[in-house]
Amino acid sequence: MFRRMSIIIVSVFVAILMIYSTANSRRTSIYIDEADLATYDPIDTTLGDYYVLDFQAPQNITANELEFAFLELIVDASAIEKNGYLNGTPLLEVYALKSEFAGELDPDQFELQAMPMVRNVVLGEDRRVVIDITEVVRSYIVNPAKNHGLIFGSLTGSRDGIFDIQRNKFEQAGVAKISFFIRE
Repeated sequence: MFRRMSIIIVSVFVAILMIYSTANSRRTSIYIDEADLATYDPIDTTLGDYYVLDFQAPQNITANELEFAFLELIVDASAIEKNGYLNGTPLLEVYALKSEFAGELDPDQFELQAMPMVRNVVLGEDRRVVIDITEVVRSYIVNPAKNHGLIFGSLTGSRDGIFDIQRNKFEQAGVAKISFFIRE
């Protein structure tokens, strides 16, 4: 009972903090077009397509001014059956790349110093997925040479799924949106 109340209190506190901090922020969004999103076929039947996304953080902000950055996608999510088990909420994984993408899936290319960004996605069509990429964007603002883009999909075999990015779901025929909340 105490643990449940503690979780509720902490959740309410975090929600209030996020609402307050974004209320004192201005929001800038960029829309990712088809040219900045590369789709790669799976390396075997246990994985779905994966994607590499190139983007530039706004140049008129500092890492300290950035409060939040969110990647938003619309996906069709389906699961891959393994040993008779079908996962109802496959895991979409997002990693920063250490270097320019070499064209083949290699976990050694994933930047693991920052916390991996993951989101469970319920099976179905047109699922809106929002992933916090704040720390990666901050590192790109501090050192733009580190920006080699993001790789995402079902990448490590953890709760496998297939994610098909839906095109033209955002303004300007975008395939994704990145929103930056900047302290005023």
